[in-house]
Amino acid sequence: MFYGAVVVYLGSFVLESQFSNTTFVFKSINNSTGAFLLLIMVILEFIKQIKSDSILFYKENKMFYINIGVILFYIGTMPFMGLYNYILKVPEIWNNYYIYFMLSNCVMYLLFAASYIWGKVK
Repeated sequence: MFYGAVVVYLGSFVLESQFSNTTFVFKSINNSTGAFLLLIMVILEFIKQIKSDSILFYKENKMFYINIGVILFYIGTMPFMGLYNYILKVPEIWNNYYIYFMLSNCVMYLLFAASYIWGKVK
């Protein structure tokens, strides 16, 4: 699954690089593809955690905090990254998405830190 996702991600990068004609284009297809693939992998990890007995000890599971941070950041900012070139033309919408982008980035890294503080080594 992982290697297939890497191939799809790199393929989207190559395709978008080939079809961009301007000097600066934000790679929104590449970013959206990566976020979507990451969403699939995080959902599979949640399913694995739910099916096992480790769900009872989710507070001590490092991957729980990491997955929550990744979901909040990447899925929440997918419209911002995916439509970046269009949102950039409307300052009010861009400002709101940028604020969410910065806040979710802070929350994601705080959850990463929490996973190392509260998570137990198996």
